[in-house]
Amino acid sequence: LNNLLSDIKGKAISLKGKYSEDMLHDAVSFEQVLIVLETDVNGLTELGSLENYEENYLKIVELQERLNDATAKASLKRDPTDYDALGSINRAFEPFSNLWSTTKQFQDFYTESMFGLFSDIDSENIESLVDGFFGTICKSIKIFEKQGKGVQAALSQELKQKISNFRAIVPLIV
Repeated sequence: LNNLLSDIKGKAISLKGKYSEDMLHDAVSFEQVLIVLETDVNGLTELGSLENYEENYLKIVELQERLNDATAKASLKRDPTDYDALGSINRAFEPFSNLWSTTKQFQDFYTESMFGLFSDIDSENIESLVDGFFGTICKSIKIFEKQGKGVQAALSQELKQKISNFRAIVPLIV
């Protein structure tokens, strides 16, 4: 019985050591993931043309998925510093996400409204959709200007103008 107990204690100590090693490896690996995510979010400043909105939108979607995965992993670790770092990365990501998601949604909506079947237009929701696009892009403009990101602020202003022009004809559509 003493030998069995001694064997179990030895295995427990061995497992505890392996668990500690795994946790350390996971922590280092997760920190690397955070560094890559932060670098990729900072790299979003290179997305520079509304004409490439679909390509830029796909980059945003892919990065959002990676941020969601990191958030899920951080919730398993329960390390508050992981949440702080992810929160900071997500706050930096949000205006870019808003810019390119709104651009994609508006362009798709505009094309459908202007070139699709008139009977397919949802006249009850068109004003609220356009107002939503406008509000989101105005928020992005403020954030980009506050952060000194002139290119993104200018892109947001360009989209705001397109939305404003469309807003002017909404009463004719409805």
